[in-house]
Amino acid sequence: MGKTDQALWPYSDLQGRIMKLAGRIAHGVSGRMAYEYACNRGGAFNEAWVHSTISDVLAGNVDSSTHRVKTNRAVAALAGPPKLRADGTEDGRGATRKVDLAVERLRAGKVPRTLTHCVEVKWANSNYATPESVLEDLVRLALVKQAMSEVQCIFVLAGQTRRVTKLVGQMRNVSNRGGGPLFLRTHPGQRHRYMLRSNGHTNAELRAPLLLSLEAKYALHIPNYIATSHQSSAHQFAPRHQVRTWEIIR
Repeated sequence: MGKTDQALWPYSDLQGRIMKLAGRIAHGVSGRMAYEYACNRGGAFNEAWVHSTISDVLAGNVDSSTHRVKTNRAVAALAGPPKLRADGTEDGRGATRKVDLAVERLRAGKVPRTLTHCVEVKWANSNYATPESVLEDLVRLALVKQAMSEVQCIFVLAGQTRRVTKLVGQMRNVSNRGGGPLFLRTHPGQRHRYMLRSNGHTNAELRAPLLLSLEAKYALHIPNYIATSHQSSAHQFAPRHQVRTWEIIR
């Protein structure tokens, strides 16, 4: 990163950094996809390929003397319910769960190692890229945000343009409002609050069976709602593929 960029984007400016970083992920991944496709290497595209490319973008946009990029990083906020003995007492901690990519600040003196960013990735062309799996990724990031508000959380959706568009449209399927507004807003900067539970004033948008499934998996600690902000979409630079990024802001 040059001096000019550093002046425009100081490392201490976390909010400015996440806005810029989300865009760099979208355009960086999209640009590399366009290049690799032009070189007839599109057959190598998959979620692991996207992970590797995002890791490169993250590593190039943080201070390597104080931060490290980690893949499949365990996060305590995502731990499952504790295991129980026959007598009902706890028998150790629950299942350890990880995020796809994370940036952590290294230990400095008495200040412990801490998370600064978490990224979840979905490859739209995969068989397991369903509205339910996207929802769970967003819930996971919301859980991280709920436990550590200072951590910046980004969701990345990438794949063939038609598959990305189809998956975004299918997010209606997890809602009680079948014809209601899209869960994942697709205009840069557009924010949306998605109610997981009723709060007395607003009805839950999430279908009850999905809510029960998430509560069982995450020990009833899922947030009442998820707030997302669509940060960037780089599909105009790669007509065959799309890369979209959302920030989870609550």
